[in-house]
Amino acid sequence: DQEEFIQIISTNYLGVYAINLNTDDVRIILGTSRRLENLVEECEFSYSRAMEMYAKNFLDNDNAIEFIKIADQETIDKKICQNNNVVLCYSRQDGVKIRLRVYQMADYCPENRNTVWILEKISG
Repeated sequence: DQEEFIQIISTNYLGVYAINLNTDDVRIILGTSRRLENLVEECEFSYSRAMEMYAKNFLDNDNAIEFIKIADQETIDKKICQNNNVVLCYSRQDGVKIRLRVYQMADYCPENRNTVWILEKISG
């Protein structure tokens, strides 16, 4: 039942990642895009390197600039502490519209800034 549930809700997900803002580590929770998984692996699971490479390889210049501003570790931390989540909608170079949502994990604290990042295709 759990696998079927995940399969159903993840049809529009491009990926779900656990990112620790303190250690700069990325962990793939659900990878549905081999290109994204390869990018994370090529960056040796470094959050900051993966965000830069994602913006460079997948986004046009205007979206890349906005994405990098929002994906900055301190910006994410500040926004999460204010709202408990972050949402950014943007378009990739291929025209696919994406909604990025970032949430605190249950153990989120200044010493352990664990987050969950969901990349989801927007229909329409």
